[in-house]
Amino acid sequence: MLQWASSDARYFRRFDIPVLQYGPADLPTIHGLNEKVLVEEIIAAAKVYVLTAVDYLTEGK
Repeated sequence: MLQWASSDARYFRRFDIPVLQYGPADLPTIHGLNEKVLVEEIIAAAKVYVLTAVDYLTEGK
């Protein structure tokens, strides 16, 4: 299977920096032709991104 996806995670891993990759996906079509994802999954992932950022930025306050 030919994959078109890429990530900068490998650059962080070179310096032993832990990496977490998270996002919406339809696993049968991921990184392939006609890749798709449900709008609801994009919205859910966006909420996780926002809440994670808020939690991180307000930690200890």
